[in-house]
Amino acid sequence: MNQSLEALYCKHTGKRSDKWSAYFDIYDKALAPYRKNNINLLEIGVQNGGSLEIWDEYFPEALKIMGCDINNDCEKLTYNSSKIKVLVENVNTDKAFNQITEYFDSGVDILIDDGSHDSGDIIKTFAKYFDCISEGGVFIAEDLHCSYWHDYKGGLYYPMSAIAFFKKLADCINHEHWGVLKSREEFLEEFSSHYSIALPDAILQQIHSVSFYNSVCIVEKKSAEKNILGKRFMAGQEQLVVALDELSVNSWCPQQNDNYWTNMPMSPEARYFSLVQEIESLSNTLSESEKKHDYLSKRYETSQLELMKKEDELKKVYNSLSWKVAKFFQIFKFWGSK
Repeated sequence: MNQSLEALYCKHTGKRSDKWSAYFDIYDKALAPYRKNNINLLEIGVQNGGSLEIWDEYFPEALKIMGCDINNDCEKLTYNSSKIKVLVENVNTDKAFNQITEYFDSGVDILIDDGSHDSGDIIKTFAKYFDCISEGGVFIAEDLHCSYWHDYKGGLYYPMSAIAFFKKLADCINHEHWGVLKSREEFLEEFSSHYSIALPDAILQQIHSVSFYNSVCIVEKKSAEKNILGKRFMAGQEQLVVALDELSVNSWCPQQNDNYWTNMPMSPEARYFSLVQEIESLSNTLSESEKKHDYLSKRYETSQLELMKKEDELKKVYNSLSWKVAKFFQIFKFWGSK
């Protein structure tokens, strides 16, 4: 019988790794279907490298396990298992992407983001790598409690945090019920613009489920045709309360073009965020203008003082005996030349 993830952590004596206790049950529940499969696993964030050893035990039939970390010290890590590879690169660079996709030429089944925990990094990683996840695979973001902290580009109401992004993905699953001609890509455009990423509809329609746990989000990927509501199935014959014979077997959505809350150009929180940015920009412009005004005012005062000083000096020259004598000879010379 396969040992639980917690049991493997409890007996592990190799390279050090740490996990919050709540994660054990989450992973056992989410990853049980993969334990006997020939999976490929990518973990972002290597640290001391212990988790890669444990994943190697947890998935005995795994084909390839890679850890990616930006810390150059990870180059010191070596493993007895030939399945494990460490890549020292920033996962969101094109260089890392090319190396990872070349290594996992058949796709990634499980991607665990346990890297910087920065909201921007997490969202960029999802945008860059979700297309590389295999049919039925999962993208797992760990330690999302950081999405509520300013130092990690987060906050409870911050509209561009990683947790806010994953909440929006839940809306994308229900796209067929929106009732307006708006694509998922348009819906997430505020994230695309803010983080300079691409989130094409062809990728977003492959989101099958978004599951939230304390500090963890798991996004499951399946082909687009498996992510629609499908047909209505009925069972039984008796209809003593409500007659269902006239109901459509196909799902439908009433038109929502007149629904204010559906047809807003952007989400209320994103609009507020945009206004805050505009206010900050105007405030910075005003601050710079005030600094420039203060500088010019001081220059003007200095110039005025210098001018007054020159005028005083000029008056002294005009009132001096030498100037009067020179002036007399200039006049004398002028009339003498007539």
